[in-house]
Amino acid sequence: MTVQSPTTLKGYFETGDVPTQAQFVDLIDSSVPLQTGACACFILPELWGTTVNVIPTTASLVAVYRFYLPMNITVATVYTFLAVACDNSLGGVGIYSNNGASLLINAGGVSLATSGIVTVALSTSPTLSPGFYLYGFTSNIQGVRWIGLNTGGGSYDTFLNSGQSIIGRGNTGSLGTLPSTVGAITEISQNVPMGKFEG
Repeated sequence: MTVQSPTTLKGYFETGDVPTQAQFVDLIDSSVPLQTGACACFILPELWGTTVNVIPTTASLVAVYRFYLPMNITVATVYTFLAVACDNSLGGVGIYSNNGASLLINAGGVSLATSGIVTVALSTSPTLSPGFYLYGFTSNIQGVRWIGLNTGGGSYDTFLNSGQSIIGRGNTGSLGTLPSTVGAITEISQNVPMGKFEG
């Protein structure tokens, strides 16, 4: 039917009203764009942190950061931000399932040879449901510097991480690509680059 404003939708459900089938369809059609596709998920760890250059502690290190996604999002484009680029450098960011067993979004193997915003259009547009996920990142050269936020390196967040480190390392990447699984996560002192996942 038709996408309606919140005021119109509320008018369908006032005391004594009996909403019609068409009004329920309007409600559904008006809600879907707010929940999928037309939004963006920003990975901005610990918003009170200071902006820093994120330096991989080891080439091909895969570091992960647990975060909570509060809504559905269909991801078509991934962005990350480079402060210092390196010739012949490749890297990637992505999103894993909460247990690290599945790489759900993979923007890897892209050139990190130019500083600024790195944009990756995905070949498919996966939809993520609300829940916990792991944000992963890697680079084949240690000299790359992402723009990120200071997480206090190895600090803890009981709610999100159930006593585990916010920042951990798992399986190693290859040529700037993320592995299909995270593997066993061990604590590291590592800041997190900012990322944006957009529908």
